[in-house]
Amino acid sequence: MDYSHEEILEFVGRHPLFAVTMDKARAKTDLPKQLKEKGTLTYALDVKTKRARKKPREERSIWYI
Repeated sequence: MDYSHEEILEFVGRHPLFAVTMDKARAKTDLPKQLKEKGTLTYALDVKTKRARKKPREERSIWYI
């Protein structure tokens, strides 16, 4: 599912997260700055394989978008 920036910011507002990981394309938008203002760290992943994309979702402390 591809969430809008507004949906992500709303979710983080209701459920404070330590960090959010995202692909490089989304990391180049203003979303990381907006998340930082809410106190949430962001990480950009270079996801090239299906297996690599799956792994962050299995971790409970990181929300992958």
